[in-house]
Amino acid sequence: MMVYTNSRRGTERLAGSFREVCGLPEAAPDGEPCIIEAYHAGMDRIRRRELEAAWRDSVIRQLAATSAMGMGMDKRDIDAVYHHMPPRSLTALYQEAARAGRGPGRRSIWRWYVTLNDIIELFERRHGDLAQSEVGQGYGYGLCLDVLSFLLDETTCRHQLLESSLGAGTEECDPCPDDWQCDNCLRRCSCTSTAAVDADAVEIAREQWTPALLRAMGSLAQPSLTLRSFAKEWLRLRDGPTPLWTRVPLLLHALFHNVLRVTFRPVSHPAAETDDVPIPVRWVAIVSIDAHGRRAAHSSPALALLRLHKSLWRSDLAGDADVEPLSA
Repeated sequence: MMVYTNSRRGTERLAGSFREVCGLPEAAPDGEPCIIEAYHAGMDRIRRRELEAAWRDSVIRQLAATSAMGMGMDKRDIDAVYHHMPPRSLTALYQEAARAGRGPGRRSIWRWYVTLNDIIELFERRHGDLAQSEVGQGYGYGLCLDVLSFLLDETTCRHQLLESSLGAGTEECDPCPDDWQCDNCLRRCSCTSTAAVDADAVEIAREQWTPALLRAMGSLAQPSLTLRSFAKEWLRLRDGPTPLWTRVPLLLHALFHNVLRVTFRPVSHPAAETDDVPIPVRWVAIVSIDAHGRRAAHSSPALALLRLHKSLWRSDLAGDADVEPLSA
């Protein structure tokens, strides 16, 4: 099993959590790699080569890694890949998810566990990676929207979505319903689908969505409203759209359909200033809404939850902005 995350510290944290749950030591008694390890580009070359060899020989059975792990590693017995944070692009998602199931006739599982906070961090970090020019900023933002589109699509086969994004064919999942279909194909099968959209919830969301959005933005009344602060206000809004499980997907749809205007602002640490010129150390997303956004909020079918399935968005975790895992 491989678990991908976006930070070096995250790999160490995940590997430590896995060991704690499994009751394993930090390392084997003789100093050899444990069966659960972290891997990232910050390790020295000798340690990385040691972990790669142990992984290839199946001494390590679970690996928490950044994207540094994978290039040139053709391991045929990986049965599961998980994303603990959203990948930087659909291309990265395809490359990392495809580490599983490479052996002849082997089936594999890919799942994606993501929170609203992870999506916001993806926008901010990706923008910061390519912020040297306006073209780079636009390109990075577009890659984030592609990932968001993949998350929000609840009808198209996941394999089709990935293949079309890479300019390849459009082969769907096996039409026979079984446990190896993607979540969208399973949902479409009448014999296995338990997803249903509450018609009353759709109408409530349609009537309350735009006023609640404006109330959430107005209650903060800040000239530069960060996406994080707005998301927090939106999730705890008492008179917002009901039921609560709609809050996160509505906000993500608002980002994807340009209901919210998103800009980015560099934030400098005071100690990093040189000759009164601030040196940006990170970027934050700033949101606002204009006339175009109001029209989109009123008219978009997606924002009325017409294609939104409760089975994908967990109502019991809505307050923590969590999202159910996707699978392919």
